[in-house]
Amino acid sequence: MKKLIFSTLIATTLFISSCSKEGGGGGNAAFLPGTLYVDFATDGIQSYNFSNGKLSKVIKTMNGAGITGCDITYGSSEIAISVGIVPLSVGVVRDTQTFLLRPWDGKNAQFSYKEVPQTGNIFSFTWIHPTKEFYKKSIIRISPNKKYIAVDSNDSEERGVLLFNTETGKLIADFTNGLTRDDLSYQSTLVWTENNEMYSAIRGVLYRWKEAYGDRVEEVLALNEGKGASYVTVNPQGTRVAFRYKKHLWVQNIDGSNLHQVTTSQLTGSDKADGEYHPVFSPDGKYIAFVGAPTVGRGWTDYDPLQPSYGGVHVVGSGYGYVFVIRDDDKLYDLENDKSGFIVLRQERGIHGVPSYFSGMMWR
Repeated sequence: MKKLIFSTLIATTLFISSCSKEGGGGGNAAFLPGTLYVDFATDGIQSYNFSNGKLSKVIKTMNGAGITGCDITYGSSEIAISVGIVPLSVGVVRDTQTFLLRPWDGKNAQFSYKEVPQTGNIFSFTWIHPTKEFYKKSIIRISPNKKYIAVDSNDSEERGVLLFNTETGKLIADFTNGLTRDDLSYQSTLVWTENNEMYSAIRGVLYRWKEAYGDRVEEVLALNEGKGASYVTVNPQGTRVAFRYKKHLWVQNIDGSNLHQVTTSQLTGSDKADGEYHPVFSPDGKYIAFVGAPTVGRGWTDYDPLQPSYGGVHVVGSGYGYVFVIRDDDKLYDLENDKSGFIVLRQERGIHGVPSYFSGMMWR
């Protein structure tokens, strides 16, 4: 785990370095819909309250025995969790994973693998994987109708997306066949749309799964006119695609039309973290949150126009950044210009931004 040094974390109001809702001046984030969830350091997955800037711990995923994955349903009333049950040891080669969905009140949902809730679950099933490799933490995503739960691919395990039927507890598709480890390293995190279709991209090609497809997927689009794309996501309505290309974010319609760049910033030249990452759409599809101002082992600075020159968070090792929000309105947002209309999310007193890794963010 990365070593963190936190200076003062202060609490009360949210301050936004943004222009208004319409891209003018002033404004705040209180009008944004739903709840944002970010994954960062030892705090794990935290919820972010747009109205007051409060970050609250939700759950910490980990490798080994314990909680290995988490998802939140739209409206934030239920939480899906995967749990590694049997501690791996010499001679143990079969990994038991429990998947469950249960009502959630928004509070810290952490528990140990020895304390898996047995009652009050909407569903719960156990699956035994033939190898120990699945024991690593993996992003999970549940379909809106709650009938399917997908486990994201993992290139280090040379494993593609796994898809389960939550009613039967059966594995209905393993999308590993035909993919190399290198292919999997270019696979974007899967996403569900409102009509229970699952999308994922590999090497800049967008694929779709529907219930009628069984264990097959169909190719939808070569993104960015075939020039490549990473950190690909689709809006809940299934009409727009956002992705990273040449270190900035781009958007296009799912039919391939209206391709355009939506963020720009001064690049640092770092080969570890530079530009903008990890776009996610709001539940209504009108906004895009993303991780910008990337930092690797440095103090909290970069191109945030309201960033103080003191204090903040320092991390040793992995890259991270701070969460921004823009409208999905076909404009180009210059993150060096605080008049361009972007929003910088702030913690409670407006001094500190909202840190996040380049994966695991959800907007529900």
